[in-house]
Amino acid sequence: MSDQPLLQIRHLVKKYPGTVAVNIQPGHGVSFAAGSIHALVGENGAGKSTLIGTLGGVVSPDERGISLDGVAFSPKSAPEARDLGIETVRQDSGLVPTLTVAENLFLGRESAFKKAGFLFPAKRRALAAQALDALELHDVRPNQLAGSLDLERQKFVELARALFFNPRVLIVDEMTASLSRRGVQRLFKVLREQAARGVLIIYISHYLEEVFELCDRITVLKDGTVVTTVPSGDVDEDQLSTLMVGRSTRESMFHEELRPEESSDVVLRVDGAGISGAFEDVSFDLRSGEILGVAGLVGCGSEELGLAVFGARQLDAGSMQLDGVPYAPKNPRQAIARGVAHVPSDRDTHGVVLRMPIAENVVLAALRWLSRLGFRAPGQDRHRSRDLIRELGISCRGPRDLPLNLSGGNRQRVVIAKWMVRDNRVLVLHNPTRGVDVGAKAELYRVIRSLSQAGQAILLISDDLQELLGLSDRLIALRRGRISTEFPKDSSPTEELVVSHMI
Repeated sequence: MSDQPLLQIRHLVKKYPGTVAVNIQPGHGVSFAAGSIHALVGENGAGKSTLIGTLGGVVSPDERGISLDGVAFSPKSAPEARDLGIETVRQDSGLVPTLTVAENLFLGRESAFKKAGFLFPAKRRALAAQALDALELHDVRPNQLAGSLDLERQKFVELARALFFNPRVLIVDEMTASLSRRGVQRLFKVLREQAARGVLIIYISHYLEEVFELCDRITVLKDGTVVTTVPSGDVDEDQLSTLMVGRSTRESMFHEELRPEESSDVVLRVDGAGISGAFEDVSFDLRSGEILGVAGLVGCGSEELGLAVFGARQLDAGSMQLDGVPYAPKNPRQAIARGVAHVPSDRDTHGVVLRMPIAENVVLAALRWLSRLGFRAPGQDRHRSRDLIRELGISCRGPRDLPLNLSGGNRQRVVIAKWMVRDNRVLVLHNPTRGVDVGAKAELYRVIRSLSQAGQAILLISDDLQELLGLSDRLIALRRGRISTEFPKDSSPTEELVVSHMI
């Protein structure tokens, strides 16, 4: 790692109507060294996306004082930033699903397989194979449609695209939110190799344990300004979260409030359930007010299990009962009618309508119960959403604001608000805090606990073991589609013990 900065941000200001997204003034900037893995952390809305958008050429700042290798750096577009050696793997999907992997890898970079004005698709496929082989993506084919890949493979294809062009600066934005535990370790290996070659890695993650495992230095952003830059060994997680949100979050993350006595009322009974190719012979009882955690690797069947409870997948074997009555929903509409709700892992695709106002999003799942003869009272949506905005602490401009304008944590609050308009018997949560910062995560945990205390039976499916261990009253582990073990209430298993039953 070089002692001389490769990238310096001395001054950067970006304003939007009603807000200042980034306000870094001279004397309070940040420097990044070649060959380092430098974390950028902060709450949703701290200015991280705007800052990296500026570096990537997709955000035009109002004031700028940035240098790359001592030369003024002011890209006007993403292609210009890439030509200067800046590559970004973003949190949101960066592939066109209807194009092939090869077409995605060289989209906008057709000159790599062009000669004398002619395109040579065979050369593109050969170059794509090289890019995939470099990351050992042997199960991904150049002519495969990008949309046919699972999310983890899509993200590694994006990484392969970025690395193929030998960047000087690689920005990795929340990539691990889409990865399995094995995928995370695979990513870390690649990033360490790139840093050893002198590439500057700017790493953004809400998972602070990743930051400490991977990164050399940490820069904290808050309200668009640089709070501090420190070596990762000089702070711990609690100190870092305090710098990010202005308070300690450790106690509030999994704080055990007074819980009601364990209910004997079985709300959901799953008996010998199976879906071909996903899971088989799964049985459990979920009681009123209980949070039952489901742990497992990507592909273990946990996602399909949650979808089956919500009626989005149908069982091939076994049965379910809801409140002692046979329950076999053919679609989510029937599940919702029986009081079953679902918070999906991919909130932007399946959880909210990004360009529909918050007020309309919030009532989407309860229109039948809010309407009389097909009509709703004027202003009803706005009043209900305003109450939920206040209750959940959604940071927005009001009920007419669009989820598209909100941070990840606030979008997730909108998804949960949608299921709070009416009472539910069962709430299925799939990675409910994926991609949200530590402060928002603590608030969402408070909401989840309050829902369970109100009597909702919660099925919690999560890739975050700390989340599962901290929130669940009981925990089951899935391995290759079967329940490998159950950890009863108050058993306090370690992460290592849970993992041993997942792999």
